[in-house]
Amino acid sequence: MRRGLQFACLALWVAAAGACNPPTKPSDPNGLAATLQAFSVVPPVIGAEAQSTGVATISLQLMRDSSGTITSATATFQVTLTNLPSGTAITQAHIHLGDLGVPGGILVDTGLIDGEVTVVNGNVTFTHQGIVIPNNVAQELLASPITFYFTLHSVRNPEGIVRGQLSH
Repeated sequence: MRRGLQFACLALWVAAAGACNPPTKPSDPNGLAATLQAFSVVPPVIGAEAQSTGVATISLQLMRDSSGTITSATATFQVTLTNLPSGTAITQAHIHLGDLGVPGGILVDTGLIDGEVTVVNGNVTFTHQGIVIPNNVAQELLASPITFYFTLHSVRNPEGIVRGQLSH
């Protein structure tokens, strides 16, 4: 009986210890993120906007067929920027194809339009949902996110204000 009680206590302890460990996988397997920095933009950001930073979280909503092939894809973009100077006007936000330090073409446009977001006390947050992504681009984003980057543009820096490579 004593051995059975020891075993039961050990099993309970192992189960409790396992419940305290955080999961090793992200909660959203279709989620992407980017840490946005002005110093990552090519060519370099000029003026007061060179201090800008932020984060972007991109959640892909996917439909797959029975073989696992993506048949449709949309995205939700959640973006927060900080350290923006007074008067910053955000004009565009996109996913581009391009390795670190390499400018690349736009693959996914968030649909952000001039004047849509307002900078308050140096900060801005916005969400765009239901952005259609080509199926092949969604597959590539999931397979190799680091070969893509997210960037935001401004009136003062039309080539980009902040940039960050994507990751899971």
